[in-house]
Amino acid sequence: MYVFLKNFKGIKRVDNYIRTQQQIAAAAAQAHAAGDLEEEETYNIMRSRQKENLEVLKDVERIVAHRTRMEDGVVIPEYFCKWCSQNYDAATWESEFRAVRLRLLLLTRCVRV
Repeated sequence: MYVFLKNFKGIKRVDNYIRTQQQIAAAAAQAHAAGDLEEEETYNIMRSRQKENLEVLKDVERIVAHRTRMEDGVVIPEYFCKWCSQNYDAATWESEFRAVRLRLLLLTRCVRV
């Protein structure tokens, strides 16, 4: 299914995630087949919480550093972004447009709360 990922770091996380999702789906299907609506709702809530947790990982917690690089004679600014709920070793360099858009999104979410 995802053979191309076997050479990348973090494949165990992908395996564990897929295995967990399959177990939750199987348990929800079993509860549905048995007619246990309460148990089925418990699994649906669990899945929705996991989806919400994954969405948080897309948010920039802070911009740690910036740099510029030349590409075809054009200066392109980049920002080193630390992601929410992640360690600094998971931080990545993002283009100016993406980093600023993500940071503004984070700020608007903070204002709403």
